[in-house]
Amino acid sequence: MNLSYLKNNKGLTITELIVTMGISAILLIFIISGSLFIKNYLKKQSQKSKIFEELSFVLSELDNTISNGRELVLKNDSLIVISKSGLQTTYTWMNKRFMRNSHNLSTSGMKIDSLGIHKIRLLKQANSTILNQKKKITKSGAYELFIKISDSENRTDSLKTIIINNYENVKYSQ
Repeated sequence: MNLSYLKNNKGLTITELIVTMGISAILLIFIISGSLFIKNYLKKQSQKSKIFEELSFVLSELDNTISNGRELVLKNDSLIVISKSGLQTTYTWMNKRFMRNSHNLSTSGMKIDSLGIHKIRLLKQANSTILNQKKKITKSGAYELFIKISDSENRTDSLKTIIINNYENVKYSQ
């Protein structure tokens, strides 16, 4: 390729300048839009992570308490748990807040949209032929927990799980 013709030119022509600026503008648009897309994606993932952390916190708090509680009293918007040592802990969920003994446990502006705890009876894990021959064999001390949570921008997530109360399970299974 012979570039000797460039020696005599004193600069770029107006056409070359416009084409160069157009290509630069297109590249700049791609770079900016890509970085904005990545920024928005990371922001959404961070917010989803906060919701998940709050769900995990509420679940772990209730799972630990329900699993090890000696006595559980369920009401519409509260749960009273008496531990092995006789210590009473009251959980309430009202006005979109989750509280333990009147102290707010909800963090980072998260709201509890609904929280439900219901006592249920589970079938024991057994051979299906045995279950068909006998009456339904059930397991005591099971609680179904449902949590729905949202953030300030109304992004929601929910979780449904079953928690076994160890004390009731042993006490009523014998």
